[in-house]
Amino acid sequence: MHVTAAQWRVFHDYVGRAERLLGDAVAIDPGNAAAWTQRIVTARALGLEPQEARRRYDKAAEHCDVPYVAQAQFIQNLCPKWGGSTKAMHGFAQECLKAGPPGTLAGAVVADAHMEHAFTSNLLDRIRDHLHQRKVRDELGAAAARTVLHAGFEPWHGWVAAHSAFAFALYEGGDMPRSARHFAALGNRMKPYGWEMMSNTWKSDFRHAGRTTGAR
Repeated sequence: MHVTAAQWRVFHDYVGRAERLLGDAVAIDPGNAAAWTQRIVTARALGLEPQEARRRYDKAAEHCDVPYVAQAQFIQNLCPKWGGSTKAMHGFAQECLKAGPPGTLAGAVVADAHMEHAFTSNLLDRIRDHLHQRKVRDELGAAAARTVLHAGFEPWHGWVAAHSAFAFALYEGGDMPRSARHFAALGNRMKPYGWEMMSNTWKSDFRHAGRTTGAR
């Protein structure tokens, strides 16, 4: 997408204002996990050093029992398109999975990492090539079993986004039986990200995918 110099100045001004307001918020309440999470976003937009983005993630995680939303944001900072690498993304996702208690969303970012890895290519076949790998599907299945499909799992803020990521990655990877469980959990809920990257008819595509897996 082409951005004019004038548009960039406006964007940078808004991001700068958001950064200042969020900085004030955590100065008043250092335990404000939501503000720390949004500061991960502004760190990305302002092009701050990776160490600073990680510091902000650590602050968010310190003050939140299940920092899935912060994890998903930090995965974005680690994407190649923002100067990171697929190795860094997967390393962080596995770190979250191993450190988080079973039956929580901690570690569901394994699906986000694989989605972003797939999206390093703009070609649909290449996107699916990554997700079709046996190792990738098994990794997704293991992460889902420890998080959103664990017997002790209870829905928490971000659960729709997590199930949507698993449903998308497994469906596009050709793993219908595993993806069906996520479609069944979602019902008519979903997060567009992922689906909207594949086509302009993502709403009907999502419904069709659910029916194809037998979940509906």
